[in-house]
Amino acid sequence: MDLSLPTRPSPPAAHPAARPLLGPTWFAAVMGTGIVANAAATLPRTFPGLRAAATVVWAGAGILLVVLAARYLRQRAIRSHAADPVMAQFFGAPPMALLTVGAGALLLGKDVIGLDVAVGVDWVLWLTGTALGLVTACTVPYLMVTRHRFAPDAAFGGWLMPVVPPMVSAATGALLVPHTPAGQPRLTLLLGCYAMLGLGLIATLLVLAMIYGRLVHHEVPTGATVPTVWIGLGALGQSVTALGALASVAPGALPAPYARGTAVLALLGGIVVWGFAMLWLALATGLTVRTIRAGLPFAPTWWSFIFPVGACVTATGTLATRTGSAPLGWTTAALYTALVFAWLVVAGRSLRHTTQHVRRPAGQVVDRQRRAHDDERDRRRSHTVERASGPVQERPVPRAHRRDHAMDPHSGIRAAIEEHWRASERGDIDAEHAVYAQDAVLDYPQSGERFRGRAAISAQRGGHAADRHFALRRIVGGGDLWVSECVITYDGVPTVSVSVMEFAGGHVVHETQYFADPFAAPESRAALAERMPGRGVGEA
Repeated sequence: MDLSLPTRPSPPAAHPAARPLLGPTWFAAVMGTGIVANAAATLPRTFPGLRAAATVVWAGAGILLVVLAARYLRQRAIRSHAADPVMAQFFGAPPMALLTVGAGALLLGKDVIGLDVAVGVDWVLWLTGTALGLVTACTVPYLMVTRHRFAPDAAFGGWLMPVVPPMVSAATGALLVPHTPAGQPRLTLLLGCYAMLGLGLIATLLVLAMIYGRLVHHEVPTGATVPTVWIGLGALGQSVTALGALASVAPGALPAPYARGTAVLALLGGIVVWGFAMLWLALATGLTVRTIRAGLPFAPTWWSFIFPVGACVTATGTLATRTGSAPLGWTTAALYTALVFAWLVVAGRSLRHTTQHVRRPAGQVVDRQRRAHDDERDRRRSHTVERASGPVQERPVPRAHRRDHAMDPHSGIRAAIEEHWRASERGDIDAEHAVYAQDAVLDYPQSGERFRGRAAISAQRGGHAADRHFALRRIVGGGDLWVSECVITYDGVPTVSVSVMEFAGGHVVHETQYFADPFAAPESRAALAERMPGRGVGEA
């Protein structure tokens, strides 16, 4: 994935100094954790100890929200994330995280912090999340139309993320209707929630049509893209939940005939949408099982399993409560059991992923930055090399390896690779990945990660908070196999990258990329070694 963006990152474990950039996708962890708690509070039937456990989970979601928000804002990466056509979709996750935690304050937190404080917390988080959600719902589609460029098979579940937040605002805003002054304020809130429900639901149906067309007419999605198919289930579930929640509070704001109409809409409209949601659940389950058999590597998109299932739980529970249907009640319990199990699995994998990407000690970073600064200064100068015939002025290596393209039968491929690295340097995400086939595969052998598809490759190369530069050393190869050697610096800290690209039809179909840190030359070899002209990276 991503996925945040427009320049080429190393795998998190491959670079000792640059922290992996936190993308907005990780706010889905707050959404998923929060929905596990909130869904427990809305089950048609409860169990001993369930509410207390759910309150603890809600508190954990709140803490996680604070940590992620502080870390994300400190990165100042919003602009770079907005420039990426994949990562920009996930700007919908932070607003929904705020709304989910805010709703939990009223559903569960009031038992701990008191009703008045809970209402205040929910108002702050709801207003903030709603404002951000509406901005996202308007801005991201605008960027998709005016700035981003997409291939015919680019549609994926992440396209739903920008348009779902208004529906979440509608569902969670219903909790605040009884706590709003009667009269025009309460009526305005209720009607505003219905308007946001319409905004999100109709936009969701449009996007689902595009996603279904992509699934039918193009290759089956693979890898980390597959979990995003579940987002469709979450969007549909949220609409049913919102219809039921708003109908429950409508009598306090609308005249009786209209209030009864909202109840009819919540039941009949809700059951119709729920039926379609079950179809999407079956489709998503089938694609997921198929992908698990082939290998499903962990990615932040795994959290796409959790919130959608939670939304399906609340939707089914809403219909069960409104109709008194025993089968719907049993279905709610079964879905909630699956939700808790899935949450435990994804949370465990996320913790494991996090512990594998801990930062190195700060002292190592400072030392490497100092050495890298000196090396970068030397690299940018012309180098004088002592030879038997006397000093010879040598040009920088990339220039020395250029060929006359008019005489090179593979000049087209070489030019495409050179443009790939130039685009990486200038931060042009589209140009950087134009060299890849739609179904290209990228491997990081050192971390064991594999990314399938141009969209996944582009997303996982999310932007870094560090100032990055790409110094291409050389390109060698012929036919369908080409190797690039490049030095990537993160805030002046260098990493040597070797990229092995396999071509077919003029595009990269398989890339294997290795990363290596510079190291100081030991004194024991000093008498045997000489300085590599223009090629040193990490000498002290």
